[in-house]
Amino acid sequence: MSTRCRDCARCRPAAGRSTTPHSTATSTPSRWSGATGTALSFIADRIDGRDRARYAAAVRADRSRRPDGHPHFEIRPPGARPEHMVIRHVHPFDAATFGYDLFDPDRSYRAEVDAALRSGGYVATAPLLLARDRDNPMAPALSSVVIRAATYRTPLPPADEADRLASATGVVGIAFRTAELLRSVIPPEQLNWLHLHIVDVQAEQEGRHALVFDSSWLAPGASRAAGTPVQHYRLPVADREWRVEIGLQPDAASRRRTTPACSPRCSACC
Repeated sequence: MSTRCRDCARCRPAAGRSTTPHSTATSTPSRWSGATGTALSFIADRIDGRDRARYAAAVRADRSRRPDGHPHFEIRPPGARPEHMVIRHVHPFDAATFGYDLFDPDRSYRAEVDAALRSGGYVATAPLLLARDRDNPMAPALSSVVIRAATYRTPLPPADEADRLASATGVVGIAFRTAELLRSVIPPEQLNWLHLHIVDVQAEQEGRHALVFDSSWLAPGASRAAGTPVQHYRLPVADREWRVEIGLQPDAASRRRTTPACSPRCSACC
């Protein structure tokens, strides 16, 4: 597929917004081409806190997608803040995400959003709960990774970091459920006998939740057989790095297909 975030490219800025978003070219890494783990894609607008009421009124009146507009639109959570990063478009539509402010002071999304504004490139998150799942405990089925890029007033990101921060108008992103992502890119015959363990290196170094994926998420009880060879790889994901460990499950030899599907090196991660 094209590296363009196809869902986001169809979205349109809020009424009155005039930008040439650098990130209409936002891409998912080409190695995930064809993956089916995509949870959603989105566009978020950066709003000065003084313009909160005017922005909300403009969204309510916007009839470009619905004939009645969005009469119940609110920026969530409520409360005055110096600025907001409001999810304005989300595909597929999700009511719990629409209108959510990524600068929610009670959550930890802002640091990685700000990193995207400063970067001018692709920025990935550590494993996290999406905004729509924020009130749930972390669980394998909900564990997600988001890749974001900033939008700017200029056709290309400004060269200077301070200028990038000053001219950033928002972010676009695509979110993956990591369990479904790995299910979609690892052949079923390999899932039956490989044991895969993936950790976000930076998150681990920072003492944060770092587990991206483990085979036990898809096959409860799956473990790596003691004393068997383990292959180690480093996988770049946007600006981050995943440490991938590939081993064998107990009794792998008896469960492995006799017809070769691919090389022993995990085709999903290499």
